[in-house]
Amino acid sequence: MYKILDEPQPSKWNNLTVNPVWPLFGIMFGGAWLSFTWYALNGFALGCPNRLKTLFWAIGGFVGSFVFILIISYFANIGLVIKANIPYILLLLLCWKLGVAYYLYILQVRTFHIYEYFGNTVQNGIIVVILAFVFGNKIVLGLFKSSLWYYIMR
Repeated sequence: MYKILDEPQPSKWNNLTVNPVWPLFGIMFGGAWLSFTWYALNGFALGCPNRLKTLFWAIGGFVGSFVFILIISYFANIGLVIKANIPYILLLLLCWKLGVAYYLYILQVRTFHIYEYFGNTVQNGIIVVILAFVFGNKIVLGLFKSSLWYYIMR
């Protein structure tokens, strides 16, 4: 039996499938809270054969951000990091999040192209990205008044 490795599996959430570029835009305009969550959902909606790997990396993106913030906070508290340099060090956190989002994009894009080629339903994600940009950050980032929450989710 011939099998395409990236062939999408049938899913009851097929009607929620979007092009993986939209969650990538989601990290740029909404933040990690939107992008990582959306990639995990899209992996299952798409029926991606590596959807568990996608879920692992999405959760790992949040966990890695949390660990990075804890390490920087610890180093700042013991004096190894000058507080004036923290905004520059936080650029590494941004690179981590963008790197995870791009890797998640790479995990899904081949399967998506096969999915789209066979004429399956694809939704447009522009509305979600715009709503997240306009309202989402105020709502999600405002849930807790913690800078830890802000830096992990943003």
